[in-house]
Amino acid sequence: MCEWINERPEQFESYFAEWPSLQLFRSEKPLCWLVPKRPLCRKVRDGLWKLAELPGDSPQAAGWWPRRGPVWDGVAVVAGGRGVLLVEAKSHLSELKSSGTMAEGERLELIEESLRTLKKRFGVPVDSPWTKRYYQMANRLAYLWFMRDQGIDAWLLSVYFTGDYFEPAGNRVCPKDAAGWKHAINDAYDALELPSSHPLSEYTFTAFVPATL
Repeated sequence: MCEWINERPEQFESYFAEWPSLQLFRSEKPLCWLVPKRPLCRKVRDGLWKLAELPGDSPQAAGWWPRRGPVWDGVAVVAGGRGVLLVEAKSHLSELKSSGTMAEGERLELIEESLRTLKKRFGVPVDSPWTKRYYQMANRLAYLWFMRDQGIDAWLLSVYFTGDYFEPAGNRVCPKDAAGWKHAINDAYDALELPSSHPLSEYTFTAFVPATL
């Protein structure tokens, strides 16, 4: 992400150029990337609201989500500050899964309450395990929902890098192309019982991007 955003942002953006709901905003002004920026190429977590100068309360300030929310791999201001593009990026299959939320007590109760609200709006069974294996995908959708519900123009871009590699590889399987990702992505959607069309469908997009420039 750091190499793409800092060295070839226009080429990177070409991988989601056909995203209809974002095009009107991108045509007004180019995206302004805030994360990751060199020299540090840091990600952002609860500092998102301040960094992007978003209006209103953050999920934490609003009491909708506990501290230590999602970590964003990329953030861009859209249309001169009128909106924000959030990016979640992955390079190997095991990144789609996790051990679930580590929150306990009141923090867990708050997360579960917010996710129940989202599941009802999506038409997903309330007992669907959104805090388990695919919790990361669920909480990214939850943040997008909160933003949209607060009147913020927000989009969620899921980037799946192709052709990446690790030495040693260990248990990291890096798909060579989009086809290598799609089965695992569909498994995640099935596990979360996400319908093919839901209230956030037009604001979410999947892009398959080469790991090397």
